[in-house]
Amino acid sequence: MNSLLRATRGPQRQLLCAAKSYHIAVVGSGPSALYALKYMLPTTKAPGLATSVTVFEELPTPFGLVRSGVAPDHEDVKNVQNDFTHTIETSPVPVTFRGSTKVGGAELSELKAAYDAVILAHGCGSGSKLDLPGSPAANVVSSIDVVRWYNGHPYASESSPLPVVEGRPLEVVIVGTGNVSIDIARVLLKGDLLTPSDVTTGALADLKARTSAGVRVRILNRRGLAQSAFTIKEIRELIKLQAPAAFTFTVTEEDVELGLNPASEEELRESRPKKRIVDLLRKEVVMPEAEVEALAAAGDRSLAIDYLYSPCAVSADDEGNIKSLTIERQSLSGEAGSQRATGTGETKEVPCDLLIFSTGYKGEPLKGLEDHFSGGCYVHSRGHIKDNVYCTGWIKRGATGIVGSNIADARETVATIKERLEGMAAKAQPTVRYGEGVSWEGWKKIEEYEATHG
Repeated sequence: MNSLLRATRGPQRQLLCAAKSYHIAVVGSGPSALYALKYMLPTTKAPGLATSVTVFEELPTPFGLVRSGVAPDHEDVKNVQNDFTHTIETSPVPVTFRGSTKVGGAELSELKAAYDAVILAHGCGSGSKLDLPGSPAANVVSSIDVVRWYNGHPYASESSPLPVVEGRPLEVVIVGTGNVSIDIARVLLKGDLLTPSDVTTGALADLKARTSAGVRVRILNRRGLAQSAFTIKEIRELIKLQAPAAFTFTVTEEDVELGLNPASEEELRESRPKKRIVDLLRKEVVMPEAEVEALAAAGDRSLAIDYLYSPCAVSADDEGNIKSLTIERQSLSGEAGSQRATGTGETKEVPCDLLIFSTGYKGEPLKGLEDHFSGGCYVHSRGHIKDNVYCTGWIKRGATGIVGSNIADARETVATIKERLEGMAAKAQPTVRYGEGVSWEGWKKIEEYEATHG
């Protein structure tokens, strides 16, 4: 076996170290980056790839969207930070964290020259918005603006995305039915129940004040129930939350039946998870349209998902704030798995004080890699972009999946690096001066301050 044995702390524990190991730079410190780090380190079962790793992070804090993208009331998901911390702090090879360090084109060239491999794991940092007639109106935002607000992201706007309305419920429309949409709806409806969570003090105060007269959330999906992108875990949570948070959750029978054409039925037969979601919603929240309208009229806290509707125009008041949204009924056509939604010409106007586009995140290439970027992610072969530059995570596959989806991505990219570096001489210890930034010790002080002061 072409490896050396290296003793580490602890009785009878030995790590397998490769005869040659390499200096690796990682750009980003979210789950995709830290899973890649994990699979580069030597273990008792496999030799490691890295002899040192330097993690460059634009923010002063690590963990990416686990820290600033996961909903503040999902502490169980955020607990993966503890695993990542353990990986870094018990690493058998040096791991250097350089926070507050933004890598651009010039810096990438420097890293390529200094390190044996550079892994780009900088994710997708901008939200998408549809270009609708009237959409420049105020209070039309991307989901990333709302998520950053309630998580206290350094790039969050200083002002709340929630508008002030007097004497009536806040009317919110969210476009898109992924888990982020469900997270936002849940946070808006939870109110006081958010108190024992990781939500920022300022966001919680704004939320309570601006929804004190109620909040009505409408989620739009241009296709049918069978094509929803959320998972059953989030829907179960919403259903259970109705009584303690005092809101109603409804879907109309008409929307469901219109979307369940033969192609959709075939999709459900081929996907047990989707079938379970449809069955659960039919059992718990689907009801005739008349009942939905009666509940909406009687209450001031509600969540409705409108299927087969797409936004088509924004109307603003005299002050330029959005006041309503015109939505168009859609119909589905095409084969199972590739159905398209087409407007029918039937429209209706719904009240809207805040329009949130939750239609995905977009990535941007680093300067110099524009020719290797398409559709919001890098063009790559099993994680290899060009030269000694690699990618993993959302910037590799697109903004899809959950935290655990990054595991397979990271494994593939690390395996590709191992194959390409095999037999090559390792570079000298990097002497890059760029990015002194915030150290791991500096981050721990930030963490301690947050734990003490909230």
